[in-house]
Amino acid sequence: MFKLATSCHGQSCIEAQDLPAWKIARVKQIVCNNYTPSEDYQKSYPAQPFWQGEDRDWFLVEFWTADLEKIQEFISYVNEKILEEEIIRKFFKIPPEWKTSTMMPGCVSFHDEKTDTYYEVEPHDGCG
Repeated sequence: MFKLATSCHGQSCIEAQDLPAWKIARVKQIVCNNYTPSEDYQKSYPAQPFWQGEDRDWFLVEFWTADLEKIQEFISYVNEKILEEEIIRKFFKIPPEWKTSTMMPGCVSFHDEKTDTYYEVEPHDGCG
């Protein structure tokens, strides 16, 4: 899973490579979620993450705060969400090339970009 590191810019960061596209997309969803009532936003705001860049199998998120405790709390949250999605993907046999479209309590949807089709799964209490 992701660990605190220091970027080439001297900032606290998480940087990862050799990842499937869905993991990069999921981390980007969490970091870039600006819907203020969302859990993602509430967890990310104190850590001040900044999506610095991505490529085919790599991404870099830098943190614009010196509060290492808040950064570590956010990294733990991201790791928890990635693990949760790994379990859902394994249980429902979701192909690795499908990206997460929506992830809310009780509802996860995935997007098959080849057919432009969305699929919902209901791991908890159902969508709605």
